[in-house]
Amino acid sequence: MPERGFASETWNSDEWFQDLSRDQRYLFIYLWTNDHCNPAGLYHITLKTISDEALFSKDELRELL
Repeated sequence: MPERGFASETWNSDEWFQDLSRDQRYLFIYLWTNDHCNPAGLYHITLKTISDEALFSKDELRELL
């Protein structure tokens, strides 16, 4: 399983991140850390998979994406 780091400074030094809502932050972290991204940064994932794993409804995901 590949590992991806998440810089702790992101929480307080990246203004764009601070402007995100709670759900947007959670979705960002989910997309950054899930197993569905290949080394080229491409995703093979469905809304159902994101919904099941990240516990968003499909309607919430459509709004966030």
